[in-house]
Amino acid sequence: MVACGSPGSDRASGEGLESPLPRSEVYRVERVADDIYATVVQDGISPSRFAASLIVIRDDHVVVVDSRHDDESAQELIDTIAALTALPVGYVVNTHWHGDHVQGNARFREVFPEVRFVAGATVAEDLMSLGRQRLDEEVARVDARAEAAGGWLAAGAGPDGTALTAEEIEALPGQIAAARAYADERRSLELVPPTIVVENRFELVEGDPTIEIIRVGPAHTRGDVVVYLPDHGVLALGDLIEDGFPWFGDGFPRGWADAMDRIVDIPGTVLLGAHGPVLRDREALETQRRFTRRIAETAAAAVTAGVGLEQAMSGGEFEEFQTRYTIRMTDATEAERTERFAAFVREVLTRAVAEAAGDLEETR
Repeated sequence: MVACGSPGSDRASGEGLESPLPRSEVYRVERVADDIYATVVQDGISPSRFAASLIVIRDDHVVVVDSRHDDESAQELIDTIAALTALPVGYVVNTHWHGDHVQGNARFREVFPEVRFVAGATVAEDLMSLGRQRLDEEVARVDARAEAAGGWLAAGAGPDGTALTAEEIEALPGQIAAARAYADERRSLELVPPTIVVENRFELVEGDPTIEIIRVGPAHTRGDVVVYLPDHGVLALGDLIEDGFPWFGDGFPRGWADAMDRIVDIPGTVLLGAHGPVLRDREALETQRRFTRRIAETAAAAVTAGVGLEQAMSGGEFEEFQTRYTIRMTDATEAERTERFAAFVREVLTRAVAEAAGDLEETR
């Protein structure tokens, strides 16, 4: 069930709730400050699966940071906003182009035709090329699995030739139908690019509260922005910090380190990463800064010295970060955590070495 903290000001509080907060199997609502709310995942759900959003109720409109991953989840977010205030959504800020942050844009545009979408200068290009490509690839994978499962059902045997059990025969039609419905939904998903492009900084200063949107990429992607509310010390960081392993698959480790140097100079005291809880201290921020800088420096030194990846790893002294990044591996043994962390460092350092050598094009 969606839970909400203590009420804010008259615009969205107490008996002033427009309607009961909608039920959610995934998210809960947390009051961050007066008229500022975060939707974060429920306890027991991995935060890496779903992106958090920020809701800021201003004088005559609402600003949303990140629109979730599809029409249905975006509608749930819209319903949550409607329970908090009757004001329309005026702006949706996308912190970067990844699908779990932007694929709800179309539903927001449908419900609020005057809404404006704000993102970094490269987000439109990346969303409409890489974002579309990844959606198409996902649909193809799901279609292939459904087709294969249909073949198993027709043959009465699985991929290894083993006869299906009665339980499998009973369950497969429903699983196939669900997969095909999911593929159809993803296939029809419209990607909506930003209408306001942030080259460096974009500010909403008329009305309360002031909102600063600052481009800091390339980092997690080449177009990341952060959203800062100076009157409240609230800083929304997208995927630049996470509760667990940050994902560098589209990232620029040296650029990420540079971004963190800029971000730590922003005096935010309430931090929202897109995959984790609301934080009221800066420990995760400082840890991410030190880790990305050490990765970047280790990679640069390795390229200069001409040493291999394993030698670079052994000299990088990354052990101090293991506890922070394996925080969600609660059921793992120490050996499993150590192995997973070493694999993570190897993946990130591989990309950082490519960046330091000039082999990592700024295309994402």
